[in-house]
Amino acid sequence: MRMKPIVKIDQWCMRIANTRLLLLWCILYCPNSHLWGQEPFMIDKPVVDTLEFAITDSVYVAPDGDDANSGSVYAPLRTFNAAINHIPFNDTTDGITHVYGLVIVKEGHYQQSFIQSQSQWQQGNHFKHISVRGEGVVTIGGTKDSPLEGHLMQLRGSHIYIKNINLRYGGLVGLILSGEARFPRTMSDIIMEDVTVDSVASHGILINYAERVAASRVTVMHSGGYDPPIPPFPCRTWPSGFKPYFSDHVQITESVVQRNWGEGINFHNCQYAKIQACMVSDNHSTNIYSDNSSKYIIRNNLIYNTPGIMEHWRSCYGFEEAPVAPRGISLANERSCPVTRGFIVNRTIDCALECIHPFNGTVRIPTIDSIYAYNNIIVNISAAFSLWEGVTELATSCMRNVYIVHNTCIGVDSDPEIRNTAMVNFNFASGVNLALRPLSSIESSLFAQNIFSFRQDDFPNLNILRRVLHPTFPAPFDVEFSQNIWNVEPAAFGFDSLSRVAPDLFDEADMAEAMSWSEHTFTDYVHEGNPYPFVVDDFLGRERTIWTEGAIETKLSTSSNLVPAKVGLKLYPNPGQNFVIIESEEDMTQIQVTDAHGRTYHLMTYFDHPISKVQLATENFTPGLYIINAKLINGVKMHMVWVKQ
Repeated sequence: MRMKPIVKIDQWCMRIANTRLLLLWCILYCPNSHLWGQEPFMIDKPVVDTLEFAITDSVYVAPDGDDANSGSVYAPLRTFNAAINHIPFNDTTDGITHVYGLVIVKEGHYQQSFIQSQSQWQQGNHFKHISVRGEGVVTIGGTKDSPLEGHLMQLRGSHIYIKNINLRYGGLVGLILSGEARFPRTMSDIIMEDVTVDSVASHGILINYAERVAASRVTVMHSGGYDPPIPPFPCRTWPSGFKPYFSDHVQITESVVQRNWGEGINFHNCQYAKIQACMVSDNHSTNIYSDNSSKYIIRNNLIYNTPGIMEHWRSCYGFEEAPVAPRGISLANERSCPVTRGFIVNRTIDCALECIHPFNGTVRIPTIDSIYAYNNIIVNISAAFSLWEGVTELATSCMRNVYIVHNTCIGVDSDPEIRNTAMVNFNFASGVNLALRPLSSIESSLFAQNIFSFRQDDFPNLNILRRVLHPTFPAPFDVEFSQNIWNVEPAAFGFDSLSRVAPDLFDEADMAEAMSWSEHTFTDYVHEGNPYPFVVDDFLGRERTIWTEGAIETKLSTSSNLVPAKVGLKLYPNPGQNFVIIESEEDMTQIQVTDAHGRTYHLMTYFDHPISKVQLATENFTPGLYIINAKLINGVKMHMVWVKQ
């Protein structure tokens, strides 16, 4: 009997829901269908600096401060260590006490690490929770020629925030949030806003054993090496840009994660997570990765690789005949207990791996379950979606309830000889164990109303859809494809009577058209009502009224301007703050700036006096992602994404 534990549709309904039509019937008429809501489940938000968690003590630091000072705004301290010690524990009682303090960091470059030690967080029953806020431009770290050793910032505790901080050039992790490897968790309720991590030797941001974390307007670049990244062992290091590890209720919004040496965003052994309205690009293995994670929403993101930058390709996956460009979204079950924290493998129950600790209890590592990826635009990748069984030696690998809906995936950027991948790639090849039971499976999953296209002439050996199963003992494979559009007819298992092939519409020159269908293009495919109630908007955040394929509902002036230009248009600084310079090889006659929701922030025409370079003031722009559209004198439209910090 199949169950969808997140949406809580009746078991009886799910027993008969073997087709998308019956699944739709269940959603509309089963007693519990109202539980779908706008999103399939809620991500809990952190509670910070309010009620009993309100900050009561604050202290200032400055590059020219003195640790003998009082720590006031006029007499700041010099080091973070002194600032933490300046905020006292509440040791007036023998009971458990908590203090919430704030270190305010004045503008400047701090060539010191901001590390909170275990003893600075806990002394017996007394705990100290430290937030950090920068004033002006604050940079913590070394230089390219002399990076700081160790982590750049490490915090512990709960109900804290980190705001307006730049971390750059460090020997280990940029920002590490260190919860303890035990349950209940010792770290929770964290807010990150306007944080930049650039050029560190290990992970950019690492969150260990925490819950309720919200990150917005975060930028993470060049984790695993400096710009350009040149790690010493390129096939043995996998530092992620942003990695939550054994952490729950984590959401990343309006952020930029690019050019990291491992995964861009990597949720590892997590539950309840969301990535929304982010730009994730050019990360050297895969842009977004979900490893043993469940209840995970990936929506309204721009995921891409800059065309032709082979320094962002890796050839060490193990089987590829040629270097492969980064993947778009990858799902896998890489089973492993955190043995370095004292856990050992205990047993497997219902496809979940259990790890036991002699003192800290049992941890259950989830399987890939209830993944919702929708309204994403994925451009110039090796595989838009890659689903892999992962490690099957420790436990049966089950993947369940994966919903890939309303995505637009256009373009491939890999070595033309590449064969061992596809735009949609499945690998469940382990077969069976000695008891003839399957070692892996994918169940109750759906790919619907997506667009998939690549230039077949440039990649003659690439399949648009690929499935690898054991030749003798194939894994249970329950994936339904419905109403997708392909420019190359996929294998029979991926094509249904409601899908269509459009071979002449989706080359690179027509990419804009592929993402800007009019309402009348798919008259035969418009549904009465919403077949997927968790999809209430499109990529631009506009309310959907029709239910055609792809991430963008209808033609819009900005909808064709979401793919990075190959050549000819430059934006700098990017990211930037108070201004952006737009420079083109050809003269421009019009410049338009819109935000991710399609709202126009700037529109200027230069028909009488075309220009090749202009500086726009952006100090009044809200921090976030912007799309800059330039119309050239020859009629060509160029477009790039710019980030306001």
